[in-house]
Amino acid sequence: MAWDIRPGVRPLATDHTAYVLSILSVHVYLLVTGSAHGIGRGIIFRLARDWFDIAPNDASSQRDQLRAVVDDI
Repeated sequence: MAWDIRPGVRPLATDHTAYVLSILSVHVYLLVTGSAHGIGRGIIFRLARDWFDIAPNDASSQRDQLRAVVDDI
């Protein structure tokens, strides 16, 4: 099947619908910078509340605050 460009992805049928369904199974994480304080902290809590998979991130000097945010989630 010439249109199957990603290794490991095998369509369930010979039409493009099956390929689209296999693409939809890709897992996405949202990287939020500045998550330890301010607007970034608010965004991370909102995304977590809405059941998004998140990856909080901040400067290494904010490590303790970032861990507190992760514990609160």
